[in-house]
Amino acid sequence: MLWDLFEQQLDLLNPDHPPETSAPPMAFYQDGGRVYRLSIVHLRPEQDKADPAWLLSLHPAGDPYSVLRHTLQTAELTPREVEVAILVCDGFSDKEITQRLFISPSTLKNHLKHIYQKLDVHSRTQLVACLRPSPEPQGD
Repeated sequence: MLWDLFEQQLDLLNPDHPPETSAPPMAFYQDGGRVYRLSIVHLRPEQDKADPAWLLSLHPAGDPYSVLRHTLQTAELTPREVEVAILVCDGFSDKEITQRLFISPSTLKNHLKHIYQKLDVHSRTQLVACLRPSPEPQGD
């Protein structure tokens, strides 16, 4: 599974095939209940491509940004749904979101309905709790 993930990421890094979006998805590797973020560094990009060298590292995806990205990618939200979800989590009202994204209130309601379905939540409060989980208490 890790090898497949590595090959997918190499395809995204290939300059002969530019990514379809400006922000390719982050690579996440799940091992049991733990989620890790995969980082790939090409060690000798200037040398012959026939013998490439890569440095792979796995980092626990515990920081809020990685947790948010993992949740959004796993739910397969559209780019517009991601924008709406983040604005909701940042505390924007429906009116502020529609003005900021130049969409109608009914379009916003449709986006929210799809977001709720994909994330299996039923309210704004649950959406915020899902995307911005409270930090776990640290032991002494």
